[in-house]
Amino acid sequence: MPLKYQTWALLASMAKDVDEPWLVIGDINQVLGPENKMEGNPVDLAKIDNARTCLEVCNMKDIDWVGQKFTWCNRRKQPDTIEEHIDKAFSNTTWSQVWNYSKVSHLPRYSSDHSPIILDALMRTNQDARKKEKETIQDWSGTTFGNMSKRIVQLRNRLAELQSQRQTYDNLEEEDKISKNLMSCC
Repeated sequence: MPLKYQTWALLASMAKDVDEPWLVIGDINQVLGPENKMEGNPVDLAKIDNARTCLEVCNMKDIDWVGQKFTWCNRRKQPDTIEEHIDKAFSNTTWSQVWNYSKVSHLPRYSSDHSPIILDALMRTNQDARKKEKETIQDWSGTTFGNMSKRIVQLRNRLAELQSQRQTYDNLEEEDKISKNLMSCC
């Protein structure tokens, strides 16, 4: 049995013993439908079906996400570009009930062929306290780091813009320069 099938089988067997909030997040290395892949070899429908069956057995759902659709790219220029949505976050019903406002953000790629994914899963029960906490963090960040945050946002936005376009030699060159700048900022 291929390793990927073994992984899905392991998750399904673990689900039988889990009644607590449960989250699976990361590179699942499997598209879950033809719409999650751009170019390259056709998707393997048996692998997709196996993954979907596992998620159904585990009673897990895809957590809502924002950002770029494709989280992996082979970083080759057209016509050899392949992009896939393979970095995901799934949760069981118990997780969704506790953290019902969870979402995942797909950030632009800059030091890997994968997009970083960030889970926002804070319980939002006291909006006033959260607002005050946010203001305090923003004040601290502004006095500690100055315009660094603004610069990082600008670089990430440009990177996202480039990655939403067709891969050309010039785009890849600019992506590399921006990636190096981001690495020096972090």
